[in-house]
Amino acid sequence: MKGNYPGQILTVVSVDVNNGIYHVAYGIVESESKESWTWFLSCLGEDLDLEANSNFTFITDRQKGLLPALKDLFHAAEHRYCVRHIHDNMNLIFKGSQYKELLWKCATTTTKVHFERANDEFKGYNRMAHEWLRKIPPKYWSKSHFLGRTNCDLLINNICEIVIEKSQGPLTPTMTKIFNAIKEKASRCVVVWNGADLFQVNEGRQNQVVVNLTNKSCTCRKWEVSSIPCKHAVACIFNMTDNEMQVGLPEDWVHQSMRLQTWKTIYSFKINPVPGRQFWAKSQVPTRLIPPYIPPQVGRPCKKRKKSAGEVTEMVKDGKLTRKGGTVTCCKCGQKGHKKRSCKGPGSTSASASQPARASASQPASASASQPASASARASASAKQPQRATSQVASAPKTTKNVAASVKKTPTR
Repeated sequence: MKGNYPGQILTVVSVDVNNGIYHVAYGIVESESKESWTWFLSCLGEDLDLEANSNFTFITDRQKGLLPALKDLFHAAEHRYCVRHIHDNMNLIFKGSQYKELLWKCATTTTKVHFERANDEFKGYNRMAHEWLRKIPPKYWSKSHFLGRTNCDLLINNICEIVIEKSQGPLTPTMTKIFNAIKEKASRCVVVWNGADLFQVNEGRQNQVVVNLTNKSCTCRKWEVSSIPCKHAVACIFNMTDNEMQVGLPEDWVHQSMRLQTWKTIYSFKINPVPGRQFWAKSQVPTRLIPPYIPPQVGRPCKKRKKSAGEVTEMVKDGKLTRKGGTVTCCKCGQKGHKKRSCKGPGSTSASASQPARASASQPASASASQPASASARASASAKQPQRATSQVASAPKTTKNVAASVKKTPTR
């Protein structure tokens, strides 16, 4: 916050059934310190009836004051780190799009076997970056180490609002699109039933998993993490339907929190309107609240928003590729980091030495070319002013033999 009384706004947002923003609470504090976060989270716990052992999941940006406050108040809650903020911190040291791809590959894996493979690939690309990432435990940012007790598999906390659309099925519009894509992938799987509760699902030659519809689990762990049946589970449901088994629609196996009716129930509560300030009743409390003391800031106040590391480098600007962050190459010496004007390498001395030679060599050519056209003019000029011509010859610099030869032949003509 800017103005006469600056401060910080602490917010808590959630995700609704349709993957949209659901505002929960906000607070205005002096700074993002441990005391401010402790006060804000304690008020949040009172409003939502949260206890120390409540089964909640928090996704944060690893703010220094927020981490100890969450640990003290909600030590049993699952804590996740935003992968986008982890990449922004990594981008300050290790720059490049390859680091982002490898980081997200490790974060989106759902099994520990696939996580180890992606982690080894990251280690093979850059060992120092891998050592930097090892300091952050994977239970905070990788799906493969999530507990699976929540019905959400989000990895970021900067959620964007979406456009509300109509839905004709039992699921929300966003869940309908996601589940239709899962059903399309399930049609390419081969299912083998063991006669009880287990199914063996093959997708290609190397991808083979085991599905248990009774426990609603799969060895790929996508069903446990997101509460949405994976493509292997949907393939098993299709197989049971083909064998005339009453299992219902695949949408019936989706968790209740992803249903359209649940989405309607969330927004069924209304916010009452508030009258204008002139209609407010005067408080009878004798204590008067005054604004807190704000110490003056050092230096010139900042007017622009501080951008993250991912926002600083913009490759495209006004339809053109920007040269920011690129490296120039000198056309003289061939080295990078400077141009030919500021070149101090060996190529600059040789170029300056050859420059007068090229200029002097070009002088006789122009002089000899113009001699036949103006021979009579030069003859008359030499006849009228012989002394001036001889003085010019004496003062002319003799740089090359060609120039001296052309000067000697001039008086005879």
